[in-house]
Amino acid sequence: MAKFGEGDPRWVVSDRSDGTNVNNWHWKEIDCSGWSKDCLNRLFANQIIFQQQDISVQTKDLEIVSIEVTLNNRKGKQIWLYEVELKLPWTVNFNGSNIDGKFHLPYIADENGDTSHEVKVNTDIDSKEAQILKEIIRVQCISIIQQKIALWLKTLREGKFII
Repeated sequence: MAKFGEGDPRWVVSDRSDGTNVNNWHWKEIDCSGWSKDCLNRLFANQIIFQQQDISVQTKDLEIVSIEVTLNNRKGKQIWLYEVELKLPWTVNFNGSNIDGKFHLPYIADENGDTSHEVKVNTDIDSKEAQILKEIIRVQCISIIQQKIALWLKTLREGKFII
């Protein structure tokens, strides 16, 4: 162990009057909410997420109810903290008629890990046809939405973005 004042000058762990966090070694926090908004919009907004014979499900503009995404770096270790709530309006074209509704993702958070995130499906009208379509959408589209959320999280964790 080096004596006080005889160490490598890059080691700035001596008594510092300014309390500086040299090279952000001890702690650094980066807000990734803006990047996440852009990425989620690219993944979800105005996309045909399901199409089969006479049914097509297209999303509209993504409504981000709340978003908080932060990267913490502690001694070279990355710690991701995120808490997101999304609403995604959709329209179904079925045999020439349109029915509108929303996907609601009430809680996407780091504490849930990589488990399947809850996706609620709602329709704007309450008819027998709308309920049948809602069930078809639930079966066909929820897994697609969960895959897109998983892709966002993978991209986030791998650091394949620019802040």
